[in-house]
Amino acid sequence: MEILKVLSRNVDLLILDEPTSVLTPLEVDELFDLLEQLREEGKSIILITHKLKEVQSVTDRIVVLRHSEMVGNVKTEQATTERLARLMVGDVFEQEADAVELTDQELPTKEKRRAVDHSRDGVLHVEHLLVRGNTGDVAVKDLSFDVHGGEIFEIAGVEGNGQSELVELLTGLRVPASGSATINGANILGVSPRRIYRLGVAHIPEDRWELGLVLPFTLAENAILGVHQWEQFKGPLSFLRRGRINQHVRELMDRFDIQATGPNAPAKSLSGGNQQKLIVGRELTKDPAIIVASQPTRGLDVGAAHYIRQTLIEMRNNGRAILLVSADLDEVLALSDRVAIMYEGRFMTMCDPQSLSRERIGLLMGGVKEAEAIA
Repeated sequence: MEILKVLSRNVDLLILDEPTSVLTPLEVDELFDLLEQLREEGKSIILITHKLKEVQSVTDRIVVLRHSEMVGNVKTEQATTERLARLMVGDVFEQEADAVELTDQELPTKEKRRAVDHSRDGVLHVEHLLVRGNTGDVAVKDLSFDVHGGEIFEIAGVEGNGQSELVELLTGLRVPASGSATINGANILGVSPRRIYRLGVAHIPEDRWELGLVLPFTLAENAILGVHQWEQFKGPLSFLRRGRINQHVRELMDRFDIQATGPNAPAKSLSGGNQQKLIVGRELTKDPAIIVASQPTRGLDVGAAHYIRQTLIEMRNNGRAILLVSADLDEVLALSDRVAIMYEGRFMTMCDPQSLSRERIGLLMGGVKEAEAIA
């Protein structure tokens, strides 16, 4: 609707900022067909995106920005994925040139997956879950699934099909209408987020501003949010150990490449990508039993997205259970051990991602039934 509103004004210059983030693959193709028509009509179009495949498929010229400076200006026909990735992140990929060619965002290889023992109980167990949205309508409809230790279980789909309500429920931010959900046998429905965090849950929310950070707080204050981690930062009479906190923040800044002036910088002074890296760093260093991550790499550059994905894989390999919600098809195909496609509150399918093609995923995300998608 936003794109149509702009086009109805008969504009000469169209600026699109991440326009495909909530579109199915088929809708993306339709949008790009429209952009090509507008180009042929003499319109000027600026497309802002982190997805290298998109810029390589539809643009004539590519400008690369890094740390607010233009570091590249190339014709698309001369731009390889490797060259663009290096321009975006500097020398991060100098030792990984071959891996860059896998996808547009340096995704892990499928060979890194391993078999998961589904005969044992899952860390997260959900049965017949029904959740209502803010309007009172049913957003999650009779979902049942398990997430096991040593597994990345991915829920894919266009945003707005019940994924947000499901994540909010599992992290104590929403009350269910019916059903059950447990973590290692302990009930998590209707209990406080504090109680859920103490069960070993790390939460990377999709909304970094409302759910992930307290923007007026400093990096140091945001870095220790999460009551089960407070003890190591408390001294006599519960006074905060500022030295330990600042050291912790500097380690996060170094490990996750968070660009900030220091631990006392307010979170609101960071760019969106650096705010996301702060949240991810904070949550993944809590030594959780299960990680609930919703769109963890959205809006991040190639290097940051690669590091976060690799960290999730390492935690999976160390026995952690990971529930990952993503609308990025490359991420779905490369990261998950099992994947469920969600549409209008239900799972269209639940299967091994290696059995899915991009086209089949796109159809399922758009509501086409499994049999029809296979046909």
